Amino acid sequence: MKYYIIAGEASGDLHGANLIAGYNTASKEEKDKYNAKKLSRVVGSGMTVITGLVFVMGIFENVLPASFATIFLIIVIIDIVIMLVIANTVCKK
Repeated sequence: MKYYIIAGEASGDLHGANLIAGYNTASKEEKDKYNAKKLSRVVGSGMTVITGLVFVMGIFENVLPASFATIFLIIVIIDIVIMLVIANTVCKK
């Protein structure tokens, strides 16, 4: 039996922004271009979708058809594209 832990940062203290690839290594000028709170929420929401899909796949692995892997891949790609678009439009100051 597989166990999954879904953890999210609900405290809102923005420590999660340092976990976003590229944000932690960006210069001060680059970081100032983005709203860190919005960026954290967008990336966190997108990752929650992916985590939920992995959770469903783990729980129902014996019930789901093999074609669900393709559906999973398509949803993940769409999710990543949406995160990138929102991060580069809405999250900019």
